[in-house]
Amino acid sequence: LVSGYSLPLGVYYDTESVAGGRANAISAAERTACAVAFCETIRNAGYKAGVYSYASWFYNALNFANISKYNIWIAQYRDTLSFNYKYNIWQYTGSGRVNGINTAVDMNIG
Repeated sequence: LVSGYSLPLGVYYDTESVAGGRANAISAAERTACAVAFCETIRNAGYKAGVYSYASWFYNALNFANISKYNIWIAQYRDTLSFNYKYNIWQYTGSGRVNGINTAVDMNIG
């Protein structure tokens, strides 16, 4: 689906707990295996690959050692990032403002 697009930051696997989510109850090993399979598929297609989530999910719901070779996009809404691992992008707020957009937007530093 992304063939032919220039995606300098890569393609990310978004894994989070959501109300009623069917993957909420799978094990960290299963969740990590899904993330690795996704990232390897993206890499094999010639793109950078990464995993997106929030700190407690990275710590408790994934085996970080198995995904650390991919780009990491961490969502943590605060003034100073508190995350124990290397990351590539930090999503620091969900209430940013951008001219021309009438609703709040996520803001990131990469």
